[in-house]
Amino acid sequence: MRIRIRTLTPLWTGGVGGAMDRLHPTGIVGSLRWWYEAIVRGLGGDACDPTDHRCAFDQAQYARSTSPELRGRLRDAGLCDACQVFGATGWRRRFSLAVKEDDTHPLWSDPRATLNIRPPRRHRGWFLAPGRMGRWVEGGRRGANGRGCGIGAIQ
Repeated sequence: MRIRIRTLTPLWTGGVGGAMDRLHPTGIVGSLRWWYEAIVRGLGGDACDPTDHRCAFDQAQYARSTSPELRGRLRDAGLCDACQVFGATGWRRRFSLAVKEDDTHPLWSDPRATLNIRPPRRHRGWFLAPGRMGRWVEGGRRGANGRGCGIGAIQ
C-alpha cells in the first residue's frame, strides 16, 4: 500500500541533537501511537503506558484463550488495545512505515535558529529546531505479507 501525505502544519520528528534533517519514521510512528492511545482511552479502551512495560505477548495464554474474537484473545495474551497495533515484547507492530520520497523542506533557512515556545509569565520554554513542510510518500505494508490482521487499515 502506498500513501501520499502532505503536511498541513509543521512536522518535527527529531534527530541527533534535535536536528530536523529529514523525516524520521520512528518519530512519525511515535506520534501516531500517542494519538491512537488518546483516542482509545477517550473511547473507553485500554492503552498502557509503553514506558512501564506492562504489556507482553504470552503465547500460552493466547492458545488457552476462549475468546471468539482476535482482539479478546490478544487481550487475554497480555496486550492492551494500543499494543495490539503498535507492538510490545513478543508481538511486533502490525504495520511498517518507510519514507520513500521526501520532498519536504525546512521551515526556515538557518538550521541553528530555534523556535522558543514559552508559556506566558514563564522564563523557560521549549526550543524547537526548524520543522519540515511539504509532501512525502509512505511505502509501508500492513500485516504479514501485506495483509491486514483485522485490527484496522488505512485507505
